[in-house]
Amino acid sequence: MSVAVTTKTARLKLLAARRNGTALEPITHMAFGTGTTPPTANDTALENELIRVPVTLGTQPNDTTLVYIGTIPENSSADGETITEAAIFDSDGDMIARKVFGGKFKDPDDVFVLDWNEEF
Repeated sequence: MSVAVTTKTARLKLLAARRNGTALEPITHMAFGTGTTPPTANDTALENELIRVPVTLGTQPNDTTLVYIGTIPENSSADGETITEAAIFDSDGDMIARKVFGGKFKDPDDVFVLDWNEEF
């Protein structure tokens, strides 16, 4: 199981929200790529982004977890690639968290779905 690393940008936004009452922007997109470098808090982009898709808000399985769903459709720019990294982005376009995982090959006729659990 891969572990997502929350970015420094996300932590700074959370700090500003608590200190100044600044609104946190919603998570709106998930990006997929082929990078293999372990995630760090200083990440601002995927190592090798292939596609960015809107997220669907999934379930809230418990009091402190939200599930975001990212779907790569058939016949996309990720076809023929082995997906090894993903990240979630807010409506400002800032990376909030990134993870690297074992590769999944994307055929043109495949629909690739990733459920991302954001735990608070």
